[in-house]
Amino acid sequence: ATDNATSVSLCETPRFASTRVRLIPTAHMTVHVQQAIPSQDMSAMHKTKVDAAIVRIIKTAKFMGFKDLVAKLNAFLDFIPEEQFVKERVESLIAKDYLERDEKDPSILVYQP
Repeated sequence: ATDNATSVSLCETPRFASTRVRLIPTAHMTVHVQQAIPSQDMSAMHKTKVDAAIVRIIKTAKFMGFKDLVAKLNAFLDFIPEEQFVKERVESLIAKDYLERDEKDPSILVYQP
């Protein structure tokens, strides 16, 4: 009978020893600096984001003052829109019947279902 034994030398280096495998990926850090963006530089994407955020915020609160809305928008969005730009977007949403002003206090915005 033939003996099919394989011998392994302990002094040999395996051929895959020179290959390194990184198990932990390197972290790339990015720093976002929030700055006020002028309204003329706002793109259509920013307009859509601001409109959606305004409707979402006021829909959950049912009604809200303009200053409170601006403060919540700054925390909600990844950029800081100017107050004039927010005012333009609010007027646009009022024209589209998403929002309305309170009859007693015009600075309060009310969600219109």
